Amino acid sequence: MARLKRFTYSLVGGYALVATNLAFTLASVPLALHYLSKAEFGLWAFSLQVAGFIGLVDLGMAGSISRILVEYKDDRASGGYGSLIKTGLLVNCVQGAFLALVSFAVAFVPVRFLGIEPEFAQQFRWLMVGQCLLLAVNFAVRIMSHLLVAHQRYDIANGASALSFVANFGVMWLSLAAGGGVLSMLWGLAAGAGVTTLITAAACVRLRLFPEAGQWGMATWERFRELFALGRDVFLISVGAQLVYASQAILVTRILGLETGAIWTICSRTVTLATQVIYRFFDLSCPVLAEMLVRGERDRLFGRFRSIVVLSTSMGLLAAVSLLTCNSAFVAWWTAGRVQWPTGNNALLSLWLVICVVSHPHVGLVGQTKQFRFLRWIFFLEGILFVGLAVLTMPSGGLMAMVASSVAAGLMCSFPYSLWRTQQQFGLKWKEVLWEWSRPGLRLAAWVAPLAMVVWWLSRPWPAGAQLLVCGLTAVGVGGALLLRVGLEPQLRRELHERVPVTLRPMVGWLLGRI
Repeated sequence: MARLKRFTYSLVGGYALVATNLAFTLASVPLALHYLSKAEFGLWAFSLQVAGFIGLVDLGMAGSISRILVEYKDDRASGGYGSLIKTGLLVNCVQGAFLALVSFAVAFVPVRFLGIEPEFAQQFRWLMVGQCLLLAVNFAVRIMSHLLVAHQRYDIANGASALSFVANFGVMWLSLAAGGGVLSMLWGLAAGAGVTTLITAAACVRLRLFPEAGQWGMATWERFRELFALGRDVFLISVGAQLVYASQAILVTRILGLETGAIWTICSRTVTLATQVIYRFFDLSCPVLAEMLVRGERDRLFGRFRSIVVLSTSMGLLAAVSLLTCNSAFVAWWTAGRVQWPTGNNALLSLWLVICVVSHPHVGLVGQTKQFRFLRWIFFLEGILFVGLAVLTMPSGGLMAMVASSVAAGLMCSFPYSLWRTQQQFGLKWKEVLWEWSRPGLRLAAWVAPLAMVVWWLSRPWPAGAQLLVCGLTAVGVGGALLLRVGLEPQLRRELHERVPVTLRPMVGWLLGRI
């Protein structure tokens, strides 16, 4: 199957996954708030963040295994491919066992130290133990997902994940209705994990992604050192990223309380969903970009990467306008008025979203080259800076101070450094990376933002649902149409026009504008 065809399937499957995740989020939060108190919901969100930190015991091996498999998949007969699979599986099983032990230790940390009320201590322990045991099992079986990613079959992995959300929601709902309380979340997670494991295992067997008999090789220290060398750098970046992103809910809960933590989790969910949509273009391209690097296709790599950056930037700026004008109405509608979110907070969230979206492909390309250098430490510095600023400013500034700390830390650390690495990688000037690649997105924002702000201002007295509908149609509908005309670089627009069936070219040509 050709690269473009695999990528198209993966992209369609990726957005099906995003749509399923969106539906799951839209349905699960009101469902949980119906059966749980805000404090119980905040407890669940807090335990998820803690489990995410414990999951760092991965030591970056997930990204390492998937990336290095790309280098071996074209030569199975030598035994290196099978040896890498065996070594990765062994490492994952050991990590899973260690994770199970860590979970029990964390579960019995005094809850007052974590900012949790004593009456929730027992529930927190069960949540932690249950989540970490599920993570441990996932470590042992995820080699199948690594194989699908290395062979550019994200479509299957995405389909499995989408079905896992369906299973998760169904089981969680049944458990909540039966009086399972906050622990119902665990039963949903277990159901989703089971579905994912069964589908990915069956796909690997059907596609014959495992080596033939006699081609397996042995698990060796040489393969482990190869995995660990890359995994170590990925791990360091992951720890720093957790300090920047995953620590937010923990800091809010610790400093401002469980209910404020629940509010933050709900009101920032739109940022998470937006990044899932936008990041997908680059993330699904990673196996293709890695293959280009391995085969020395430098010109194709540069053209494809530039198109991805321009598209991501345009979508990020459009998402920022949508977040600025729609998020408060969305939260009020979504929670039936139980949660309110000041519009002023959306401005900082929008700026933070743009910083994250623009940096993501530049950081990711460094990972595909495996030449991390100082990038392995930049997120550590950003995380330490963010936590320090947040701890100092949140007691008086609240949630807005925390988002401002995220923005300041990103602008001083990962944002400029990641763009500089791209400049060095391709021998470019700052003007091209920072200005030329951002110009289509800025042009798009200049068209959409004034119109969206006028519509938002006029619709402020309306009910939340009506305001959300009108502002959403303006920002997303009008902006999405203009994205195809002004938010893409000419080369990508020409390629899109050439790749569609002949019968659709007149319509696609009209959508894309002058080519």
